[in-house]
Amino acid sequence: MYLKGSEIEFDTKIKYKGNMNKIKNLPSISYSISGKHSFYGSQFSLKNSNEFQSKRMPCGGCEYLDKEKEITVFIYIDGDKEKIILTRE
Repeated sequence: MYLKGSEIEFDTKIKYKGNMNKIKNLPSISYSISGKHSFYGSQFSLKNSNEFQSKRMPCGGCEYLDKEKEITVFIYIDGDKEKIILTRE
């Protein structure tokens, strides 16, 4: 996340470490990221690569996730949901 004046902007980077070409070729994968005080999500495609990098976007009402002790990430692929909990040490 980035502070631009008094507004917050963010970008998202997701790396796929698997080797299933089916996932790399899907036209749309959804994700959501939530903390104690913020939530956002979107859709992306890996486009035959292992990494997605979003453009920087405005974030209305978001908090800085790097201040959170724990965030939850959900990845939705073909009707399946994968939950990942990231914690700050």
